[in-house]
Order: sequence, then C-alpha cells, then structure tokens
Amino acid sequence: MENENDLNTVFTKNIQQKYIARFGIDGGISQGFGIKYPDYITIDKIIDAKDDLEAVCKAAKEAYKLSRSHLSNPDTDYTTVTMLQLYNDTHVLLDQKKILEKQGYKSISVNKRDFEWKENTLSISCSMLEHLLTL
Repeated sequence: MENENDLNTVFTKNIQQKYIARFGIDGGISQGFGIKYPDYITIDKIIDAKDDLEAVCKAAKEAYKLSRSHLSNPDTDYTTVTMLQLYNDTHVLLDQKKILEKQGYKSISVNKRDFEWKENTLSISCSMLEHLLTL
C-alpha cells in the first residue's frame, strides 16, 4: 500500500494543469491611414503548467509576447501588458507575488526584460522604439 501512494504522488506531480491567465493590454488601435487611438482590452489565455510557479512563468512569457504584438498607445508611446489575474484549474485566484516570493524571487524577467509590480500583479511595457527595432 505504501508503494502505491508513492506512485500516485509521482504521477500527480507530472500532470499538467490548466490555468487561466487574464491580461490587460493598454495599447493602441488603428483603422489604417497612420492614425492610432488609445485602446484597452482584456484577453484570457489558457496556460498548461505542472504547478503554480510554472504557470506564472509561462503567463509572463505570454505577457511579453502580447506586449510586442500590439500597437503602442499613442498617448504614452508604450504597450503595457498586465497579468490581471491567474486562476488555477479549480478556479481559485492565485497571488502572483506570493507564488514568486515563496520560491525566493522578487520579480521575473523574460528575454532580459524585467517585469514591474503594479499592486500584486506583474506588468511589462514595450516602447514605440522597441516595436520599431523588432521589425
């Protein structure tokens, strides 16, 4: 019996869970003709991860991609993506800051870009110049 419990523990540690990450994107929108208007949207993405820390890391990578794939806000010249919420597979809202601090991290970085804390949520920005350099 004891051996069976050990196998269950090993098996459940390797199972991927589904997380839902909600991102707020403060950027711009254009109907063409070189004119941009400020825009704010929220997007939900499904994240597969084996634990909460991996979910935060994968959500951070997604936020980084979103910040580079949306137009910048013409009022600020930045596209700012905030990880508004992260839910586990039982729909419990996770505290991003506590998950990182529990593992000894103060923040997180993706491609040498540090995320900032806005209250208890991670946020990353991409400037107009960065957008131009990635083309």
